[in-house]
Amino acid sequence: MSERASALMVAYACVPGTGGTGARIARRSLALAASYSTDILSARCPGRPHIEKLEGRARLLRVSATGETLVARLAAFQRAVRRQLGGGEYDVVVFSDPFSGVEILEARDAYGYKAVYDAATPMWLELAARMNSGSEPRDELLLEAVRDREARCLAEADAVILPCEAARARLAKVDVTPRLVRIVPSAVDLRRFVKRAEEPPPRVGPFRAIYVGSAAPWQGLDVLAPALARAEKLGADVRIILAGVIGAELRSLLDAAATHGIESRIDVRGPVLADELPGLLASADVGLAPLSATPRNEVGGTSPQKVVEYLAAGLPVVMSDLPSAREILDNGDAGLLVAPDDPESLARTLVRLSTDATLYRRLALRARRLAELRYDAPREAGDLAALFAQLTSSGIAFDPGAFSPDRTTGSHETPTVREDGADAATDPQFTPPWSATRR
Repeated sequence: MSERASALMVAYACVPGTGGTGARIARRSLALAASYSTDILSARCPGRPHIEKLEGRARLLRVSATGETLVARLAAFQRAVRRQLGGGEYDVVVFSDPFSGVEILEARDAYGYKAVYDAATPMWLELAARMNSGSEPRDELLLEAVRDREARCLAEADAVILPCEAARARLAKVDVTPRLVRIVPSAVDLRRFVKRAEEPPPRVGPFRAIYVGSAAPWQGLDVLAPALARAEKLGADVRIILAGVIGAELRSLLDAAATHGIESRIDVRGPVLADELPGLLASADVGLAPLSATPRNEVGGTSPQKVVEYLAAGLPVVMSDLPSAREILDNGDAGLLVAPDDPESLARTLVRLSTDATLYRRLALRARRLAELRYDAPREAGDLAALFAQLTSSGIAFDPGAFSPDRTTGSHETPTVREDGADAATDPQFTPPWSATRR
């Protein structure tokens, strides 16, 4: 083995990107590049070069995975994965989708690397949610193939990275026993977010709730308009900032707001760049994550990037009461849990936070403290480096303090499956991944 071990990160997503997968892979690649020679193989992004250096440390290779169907696009990306494996000498290969994963597992013995599955979201559950909502064509054979490949990747990878304990519990229910599991939740560079005063001045004006991300079917955004209308009837002056929701999903939300007569209470922002995010969150009073009670959220386990960013900004979080939500928010210590898909529950919680200054201050302080304790990026980087060192027996020293994330790798899922902030329908050259797992 060379003195400096090498790693390949594989992601069928735009990297760096505003989607969860792209942002996560970029952040983790940069962290590992402090100790490992790191390559990233990702999907082609419009307006970005085929080859790029992230902060001069990680080499990013973008490939065009074209085809008229999802199966064809996946097959094209798999061919690129095979070529990359044959052309490089890697000690560790990390993948985040089961189609690339099977290729990586089958070539493992020939090339001698360790294979790590970064399984942030069960892709078959996410694809099923898209099919159930009509945003993806119904294809039971494809769904079965994704599920089977995911099970194989979970069982055969040298290590599996999961976002939360709720995700680990799911594996026991489906009778899958990975060789090695590490829980590594979403993370954020706290230095980018201004720490709020412990005794903030009294709020002036409306109570501002913010949602950042996409309108994917599992996000539960259909509760926002009726909840906002109900809060108004309860006498609260609540406004909602929508950031990242565009296209047909945004029109649907605005139509619902018009039906309830509360259009003026919704402040629409477009896709959010990483540098803009801290300032935008600083203008809000509470962060929203109204996840729907779908199998993707209830069974799969999730650690939304948006929630970690809300906490870093010192925002109390209002989140659907799901197993992973209780874990992320420390059983409600840094936010309030509401019944999923229940506008009345969401409305009353927003009214409570907007009127109870003592409760609000306590939750805001706990939010930032929880981010500092659990979700700071150097901690994530150290956890990953320790895992890699264990797998490769490299003994390479790693300094989490060397972590310095690219300011372009921040968060948010943008509309449907596109992660670069534009509507995929306007760019015929862009063939998107089937999922923008994020936020």
